[in-house]
Amino acid sequence: MSTAFECNSSDVQQKFYIADDGSFNIRSKADDKCLDIEAWSTSDGATIVLDIYVPPRFSVHFFPFESDIVITHRPENQQWTFDTTSQWAPILSKMDGKCVDISNWGASDGSLVWQWTYNAQDNQLWHYDATNNFFISKWSGLCLRVGMEPVPTCQDAPLNTYTYCNPYLPVGQRVDDLISRMTLEEKMGQMVNSAPPISHLGIPAYDWWTECLHGILTSCGTNCPTSFPEGPALGTRMGTTPHPHLTPLCRAAAARPDSTNTHAALAPRRRANHPAAQNINKSRQNRAASPCLAH
Repeated sequence: MSTAFECNSSDVQQKFYIADDGSFNIRSKADDKCLDIEAWSTSDGATIVLDIYVPPRFSVHFFPFESDIVITHRPENQQWTFDTTSQWAPILSKMDGKCVDISNWGASDGSLVWQWTYNAQDNQLWHYDATNNFFISKWSGLCLRVGMEPVPTCQDAPLNTYTYCNPYLPVGQRVDDLISRMTLEEKMGQMVNSAPPISHLGIPAYDWWTECLHGILTSCGTNCPTSFPEGPALGTRMGTTPHPHLTPLCRAAAARPDSTNTHAALAPRRRANHPAAQNINKSRQNRAASPCLAH
């Protein structure tokens, strides 16, 4: 969801860059995702989000004496035009010609930003601050922000008066205090894979999906971590007798939480490195599914 907030240089969700690779993308400095009109909607009021860049797809058409490369898919819901030479300019969609608009002339933090028919109003005009990577609204002076609403921290009031925000108290006491402030619905929401934020308690949204079978780092690009075989594959090489090379492998896996397929790195899930326990391959005993548990 897109909103407008007071410009804050420490808020990475307000920082964007205009791609110069011919893609017409406006990308987040936080994660390189693209400004995107959700579900290819051409309606006024359509939601503007961040989504993974989708490159154009090409096909080659062969004719008797020549061949043509034809673009068969162009993700125009991620393509925008913006005149950086103007003091104030609209952010226009190449898909439908509509623009990024502050809804209902909002002028306060959290004002909704959506797609709307362009009519050259001040709530549709923006200035790009290339130094801070901000899009600043002419209407309100607020900055474009895409992502979840900012969540307060234990340094902010009133959280700084709560027991669970006091790092000098016992962990159990702090946990009890935090849980006592959560509603039943909020507790249930934290038991799913993609846990929603609890803004009034300073709890950000969190995706718990990390398990050693897949590795903590998998989208590694050119900086790939060590990749180990997953548990059942190791077990099939063991049978019932420990393999002489398995013990050092298990030790290495446990020492490298940034590795992929470190299936034996058992730890409770927590808000840092929190690999999940391994799956059980019932066809080959626990040793086959969890060879490192025997070491």
